[in-house]
Amino acid sequence: MDAFVSIALVVNVLALFFFLQLIGYGIYSYFLYWSKTVKFTTEKLVEVSKTINRGLPKITVLIAAKDEASVISATIAKMVELEYPKDKLRFIFVLDEKEREENPYENTTHYYVEERQKYYNTLYNTSLVNYVSVPKCFDGNYPGCMLKDSVHSTKPRALNWALRFIDDDTDILGFYDADSHPQKDTLLVVANKFITEQDKELFMQGSVIQVRNYFSISLLNKIYALNQGMTHEWFLPILLKHLPFIGGTNFFIDKKLMLRLNGFDADTLTEDLDFGIKAYLKEKKWPDFLPCVTLEQTPPNYKSYFVQRARWAAGLLQVTQKVMKHKLSTMILFIIAGLMFYGFIPLVLFQIVALSSLLYIIVPLIGGVESLAHHVFPEILFFNAVYIAYVLLSVWYFVCNYQRNYIAKPVGRTVIQKLSELLIFLVLPVAPLLGCMPYTYGMIKGLVNKSSLRWVKTTRTYESITE
Repeated sequence: MDAFVSIALVVNVLALFFFLQLIGYGIYSYFLYWSKTVKFTTEKLVEVSKTINRGLPKITVLIAAKDEASVISATIAKMVELEYPKDKLRFIFVLDEKEREENPYENTTHYYVEERQKYYNTLYNTSLVNYVSVPKCFDGNYPGCMLKDSVHSTKPRALNWALRFIDDDTDILGFYDADSHPQKDTLLVVANKFITEQDKELFMQGSVIQVRNYFSISLLNKIYALNQGMTHEWFLPILLKHLPFIGGTNFFIDKKLMLRLNGFDADTLTEDLDFGIKAYLKEKKWPDFLPCVTLEQTPPNYKSYFVQRARWAAGLLQVTQKVMKHKLSTMILFIIAGLMFYGFIPLVLFQIVALSSLLYIIVPLIGGVESLAHHVFPEILFFNAVYIAYVLLSVWYFVCNYQRNYIAKPVGRTVIQKLSELLIFLVLPVAPLLGCMPYTYGMIKGLVNKSSLRWVKTTRTYESITE
């Protein structure tokens, strides 16, 4: 029973640490960034441009979209709504040749992109919406070459193909996922930084809030969506001060810098993290925080969540192993330390906390309830106090921030339905245990059987163009 007492004590200490850490990150990020953000307008940007005597940059946004027929029309509509002069903006949707060969044309992403392309380009009388289709034999590198056999489709492979089609007069490249709905003034904020900091090549990463399909996903995934959103909003600004993290979406970079780095590593499971580290090691470039959010979907069920998070964990391991192959230097040690303290160590500690929740199932089975309660009653009370505090914080933030600003709520909800939405927080004790499993699986699989790891596309939920 002494072992159980020790475990319970460790669990309480770690739970308190994670809770206070989250609160600290949130307060720090709020005063450092979010409290200082102001609404940007095109008129204000033009005024700044004239004052500095530097023209507005041309921005090309790349969006990889394979098998995205269910969401792509809504995404195009939101992209076109971004506030920026249309003659200085171009969207390139990166489709896949294999999708068109394997499906009826009316069911492909190509069909919906071409339909929206005709509509918006006619409306604005400019080539605003464009698309390219990745050949099935493209090797995936930049500039790359054609092989004899078909190559597995991945997001980095698609983006590397699209880099061939960037206009010469493009200044900034932006990257979004096929389900991204960015904050409307994002491009204005990015362009302002480009204009005002002429001596520094632009490199920025913004927050990704995956809660837009909140009412269309399973119970556990609602918890994971809220947790991911709070992490990106509260923790990402702090993370970017210690690790050159790129999230693969809602990030912008100077075109010249991107081309010098030869795009993304097509063989890496987390090409975004790999790219951020590569930019630092090769060019000594570090991403700045972009105080603008983009709304995205979270995986709709536990299976799709498991696949996505397992890939993230395996990708973290893959990138770390890749970094460790470099000759040791101050820069390499700094990156390894960042990957450890902001990647592996938190994951391991969080998994210990989650797995130790099994303690409260095992102890009753072996008849040790009275002994455990006698030894660790104060710790159990404290643990529950921390848990209740976290639940209250989550409920408050969900109601006051996410439901108000980020989540498209269904119409006609009854009072009972509204109250039932708050009851999901009662599954919080179970959510961490199941939430950790794909990370553990991904790391173990990455160590044991690397050849079986492949880039897998995340499942979407349908969205209409009116959303």
